[in-house]
Amino acid sequence: MKFTIIQDLLPKFESKMDSLIRKFSKYGHGSYTYNKGIPYICEDKDSPKYGVKLIDIDVTTEYKLGDYKFVASLEWVEDANENLIKKASENIFVPSLYKTRRECDHCKTKRKRKSTILLYSEKENKYIQVGKSCVKDYIGIDIGNYASYLSFFDNLEEYMLECEKDTTSYKRDYEVDEVLKLTLEDVKRYGYISKQKSIDNDVDSTAYKVFMMITDGKNYYTGDKPYIKYDSLSIDDNQIKEVKEFFLTLPEDNSNDYINNIKTILQSKWVNTNNIALVVSSVGTKIRIEREYFNASF
Repeated sequence: MKFTIIQDLLPKFESKMDSLIRKFSKYGHGSYTYNKGIPYICEDKDSPKYGVKLIDIDVTTEYKLGDYKFVASLEWVEDANENLIKKASENIFVPSLYKTRRECDHCKTKRKRKSTILLYSEKENKYIQVGKSCVKDYIGIDIGNYASYLSFFDNLEEYMLECEKDTTSYKRDYEVDEVLKLTLEDVKRYGYISKQKSIDNDVDSTAYKVFMMITDGKNYYTGDKPYIKYDSLSIDDNQIKEVKEFFLTLPEDNSNDYINNIKTILQSKWVNTNNIALVVSSVGTKIRIEREYFNASF
């Protein structure tokens, strides 16, 4: 089974997964492993997790009852007139017959079952479908721990969803171009306000304004949004490109880490909240360097 979770919740996932593995290792019926993918940023702008770092996890498990291998739990959905199939692994094959079959192979009753279990007999090379109450009578093995196994994935999935609900704000990254576009628009309207200038004149800096706009930040005391993104922007992609190319054409200066950091961050597609101010300052730094060059030339 595959899970996609917020990377920040990975420690919680691993803790929950490891506790489940320890629990089921006592039963001696199952094996459980999981592999982690490479973290990536959600680029779907329609997703509530846009800009959030995600990670894919592939959980592989096998549960055996004697000579029988668990295939899936089948839960009948009346409105759909077919079974909801829950497999332990994406690699497990469930014959199409069992999409709509509700019979118990043990008791052979005509009663249609709400929930059944699909097992595979390795010895007889065949599938069997049995009601939960018939499993012990049919294969002679106590499945006292089986209910816990069936809830294994539901518990894990529900746990992660609850973790997401409890995470009031996701740590997300933002597109560098979007930060630059908002910065250039604000500077065009109000001029660039450095941190020092904001202190001297008791006004908000450009970096603060852009940070609050792009993160939908709220005032700590009032809960209001002091700055909301502009409805329309007059900045085009060429102006953003101009800022980036300006720094790329500057000569290397090993003594100036600040300029080098700006060069580095402008080559990235995404920026985290810790470095939004650095992206904003690239516009102010460009203005300052151009002004100094202009004054030195005349």
